[in-house]
Amino acid sequence: QSLQNSSTYMVDKNIVKFNQPPAPGSAIKIDYSVGGNQILQDIQLSKQPDVSTLEVYVDNQKLASTQYQYASGSNKVVLQQVIDNGEKVDIQYRKYAILPTRFSLGTTGAVEALTVKVDDQATNAYTYNSAQGTVTFSDAPDDGAKIEVKTTKKDGIESTYSFNPGAETLIQSIADAQTGDAIGYSYNNQMITIASYELVENREIIVEYQVPSLHSGNNQITLAHTPIDLTTKVESNGERCMDFVTQENVIDITPCNFSMNQTAIDLSYKYLDDRLMDTFAFSKAIPVDLDQVEWSVFVNEVETNDYTRDDKTITLNQGVLTGVVVKIEARY
Repeated sequence: QSLQNSSTYMVDKNIVKFNQPPAPGSAIKIDYSVGGNQILQDIQLSKQPDVSTLEVYVDNQKLASTQYQYASGSNKVVLQQVIDNGEKVDIQYRKYAILPTRFSLGTTGAVEALTVKVDDQATNAYTYNSAQGTVTFSDAPDDGAKIEVKTTKKDGIESTYSFNPGAETLIQSIADAQTGDAIGYSYNNQMITIASYELVENREIIVEYQVPSLHSGNNQITLAHTPIDLTTKVESNGERCMDFVTQENVIDITPCNFSMNQTAIDLSYKYLDDRLMDTFAFSKAIPVDLDQVEWSVFVNEVETNDYTRDDKTITLNQGVLTGVVVKIEARY
């Protein structure tokens, strides 16, 4: 039914309202036209934008920032020009969010070296939390910034030594020979295990232990190892003995003639551990696929490829003596 008389309907914005409902089955046809007047100027956004990323395009032409404003109170873009019928408006922006300052490395523990770059520029404006394995920046990096963190760390490798001077031996202390600082260790089944965090290249340590019943008539002391010549020292209460007898790893202090009231005797020596070591294993997790890890092995600071790797275990094809420095780097 063609509506010719405006008294039968009214137009409210883009809605046509009839004064009386048309008869059931009526065909309704509405003809209208749109003039060239203003149809759009304020545009409601669905999300709060990061204003620095806001871009407005009209018919694929980017508007200058002076051609529109952002009204934060209403979350609208207010154009400084009238948008005519048929013009396409496109608004692009990134949703507003507080940029993070803390980033997880995927691994924890102390590191020997830490290098941090933001967009290829080195920075020291950060803190490292070894317990959480996180880097926290003083100021949040820019949105989309490239963050690169490189770490160098020693893995948790334990060093275990046989120590069997006698069934009644009591370990009293293990200390750094230079500083006297106590060193963490455990002693089980006549084996001393130095804690991984105490391992320092070329470090010399002193093991102090007690053998009971020195005055029971048997003044021979069995050492855990055969001492190197001229390195054994025997003292008691500041009195040094030079007359002891050494036979392999047995020290006879009878010639020292220490008095019976001297209950403590200090004995120190150096020895050469001639065991060959060829297998080294990483005990901590690596947060990436192992095939993505770049492995490097150094023996006394010289890189070598003469090894095999099974998972996180490195096996040198030629064993090395204790005292040789083996360094394994895993970069990822």
